[in-house]
This record gives sequence, structure tokens and C-alpha cells, in this order.
Amino acid sequence: YSYHQTSLLSECPPKNIKYCSGIRKLKLNISSGLSISDGSEPGHHYLNEMNCRFDVTAPSGYFVEVTFPTFNLENANEVYLLCSNDYLEINGKKYCGTNGPSNLLLEPPFSIHFKSDKSKTNFGFSGRLKLVDKAEKNIKDCGMHKTCGGCLSETVTDCAWCASSHTCLASFKKDTCF
Repeated sequence: YSYHQTSLLSECPPKNIKYCSGIRKLKLNISSGLSISDGSEPGHHYLNEMNCRFDVTAPSGYFVEVTFPTFNLENANEVYLLCSNDYLEINGKKYCGTNGPSNLLLEPPFSIHFKSDKSKTNFGFSGRLKLVDKAEKNIKDCGMHKTCGGCLSETVTDCAWCASSHTCLASFKKDTCF
């Protein structure tokens, strides 16, 4: 196991820590948000060979805003520059290293999958899930167009992801997406 500051721990790996594993079904409600993480303590690494999934649902009429205040996983594969070692996957897109997702606005249901291999580990991730009323955001459905500019959920350079998750800015009309 890999841990940072292991000299501060009386046992390695530490016991009584609830690392993520298996499938956790998360249902957001209007009154509160939820937090997710790999389960490691702040300042310590997650475990090797972890495999967990968060299946997220929410009431109709809401998007889920997903933010990651902490995101530090093993870097991408040095040869292929792909997130094939340790990664967090959301809607088919993998994130690794310190290039975590930012300000995602997703339509439920969706899954967040975390997987680590048996080599290096790092400080891990912690995320926050919060409901956002669709009517308040006034977001247009841009269908399955390849790009739509003005993406709410990722960088503009990755707007194909935006179009597939239906999160175009309201100022863009459906017929202007291409």
C-alpha cells in the first residue's frame, strides 16, 4: 500500500477508514447535497486496486452540479497519455492526475466510477453533488449535436461532451448548434 506520511500512522493501511468499494446508490433530495470521495483521510493516499461506483439519481426537473474541491490521482499513462492507471470516469470521460472535472452540470441518472490499479496511488478525490433547478438555469436541450459552444460543464474545447450531456448555454438556440 502507498501512503503519504505513514510515519504518523500507527498501522498501515489504517483500519476503520471507509474506503469506497462496490456500488453506492445515491439519491439526492431537495433539502441537501451529498459528498463523495475515495474514502482516504486528508493527507493520505487511496488504496491500490480500488473499484467503486456511485450511481446518482435525483428528482425530475433537476440537474446535478458536481464539483471536486480535491482531485489528485495517478497521472496519465506516460506512453499513451491516457487515463488508464487510476481514474475517475463520468459519462464515459476519464479524468486522472490533477486534471479533474470542473463545474459539471449533469442530467440524472448518471454514474461516477473510480478505479485504481496496483501501482502508484495519490491523495485521491472528494466531490460535492448539489441539485440545480432546470427552470432556474434556463438550459436549452441541444440534442446530439457534436458541438454547441458556450458549454456549462467543461471547457469550450471539449464541447462535444457538453452536447452529449445537454448542457448548452441558454443563449444558444437549438438550431444554432452544429
